[in-house]
Amino acid sequence: MIAGADTQGVTNITITKDGNDVKFVSRDTKPTSVAVTNQTAGFKVQINDNYGGNVNTTFTPKIKYGDSQSTVDFVNGTATLDVYTKSETQDLLEALNAMTYIGTIGTTGTAATQIDTTGTSPVVYKGTTQVPMHIGDTMLVANQMSLNGQTIYPGSLIIARGTEGNDGVITASTLTFDIVKATNDTDTHYRFIENSTSDGISLRSSTGDTVGTLKFAGDGSLITVTEATTNLVGNNNDGGVSTTVTVTHANVTRSNTNGTAVSTTKADSSNSYDGSKAVNVITGVTTNATGHVTGVQTTQVTIHDTNSHIDDPTYTASAYSSGTGANAKSIGVLKEAIKETYGAGGSATKNGYSTFSSKSLTFTNTTNAISNQSGASTAAGLNIEMVWGSF
Repeated sequence: MIAGADTQGVTNITITKDGNDVKFVSRDTKPTSVAVTNQTAGFKVQINDNYGGNVNTTFTPKIKYGDSQSTVDFVNGTATLDVYTKSETQDLLEALNAMTYIGTIGTTGTAATQIDTTGTSPVVYKGTTQVPMHIGDTMLVANQMSLNGQTIYPGSLIIARGTEGNDGVITASTLTFDIVKATNDTDTHYRFIENSTSDGISLRSSTGDTVGTLKFAGDGSLITVTEATTNLVGNNNDGGVSTTVTVTHANVTRSNTNGTAVSTTKADSSNSYDGSKAVNVITGVTTNATGHVTGVQTTQVTIHDTNSHIDDPTYTASAYSSGTGANAKSIGVLKEAIKETYGAGGSATKNGYSTFSSKSLTFTNTTNAISNQSGASTAAGLNIEMVWGSF
């Protein structure tokens, strides 16, 4: 017997001997069903036949994607790719207002040839066909054009913005454009040259145009500016220069000026002995970080004349007799008091006495008014009378 067996041990071919004959008996096996079941990794495939036999195996296909050829397995029948769908990508771009390059614009533009602004809202055309605009649609200017009263040079970017309708197109009433301008200056080679007409240096383009001059100037006396210039390459028109600018501060000589002397009068016309004079004096000086004086603080001071003074003298008279008989005599005394008053307060008085004595004259006090040295009246005085006697 020749046995042909499947995974279940079922014999498909039987060989027997019948006398001198050899008999081959084979089964007509046919697949009756095929089952594919999901696995945690891959799929299981099982094939069943009409005699109850079956074969099965598990295989794990992988999906590769992206430039890095990342791989993903099927898990329970599903392979999940870490990517966005087209609609999801579009939604994200719209949410971010991202720029989407759609081509060039201009007479040779691939996306549009002009933006018509003659109406109430701008309209984008390619030839005679209107081009719908979406948020973030970006066009590169290929040929010089005008937009919103501005000249737009090649290399500029025009970006659409506004509010999109349900169809995803910006509505006509909200369509507007942002412009990222490119410069029209093709001359990017500049160099410094010495300015021959004034102290300074000029910035000149390679076409020979002076685009700016930096000048240095002093005040002619205190500040002095000097330059030392060295050519770097070629001459002033072909290359640049290195210029050293030196600023010098001249020496300053201080000049002192004596002001008018301050004086006060001890007594004025009203015989006041307290004259005064108000003067401004500097009490503080403000300077900056470089030591220059930026301001002064002044205070008004009043100077008083407080010198002492002498009052008018006062007088006191007294009279008395001395001795008897042939020795009798009359004596009269005048007392002069001189008072000095100090400016700071207080006073001192000095007394002077004049004494008169006579045997033939009689001295008595008097109340008759006499004048002192200032012309003021005083009641103090002596009355002198001659006494008649024997000769």
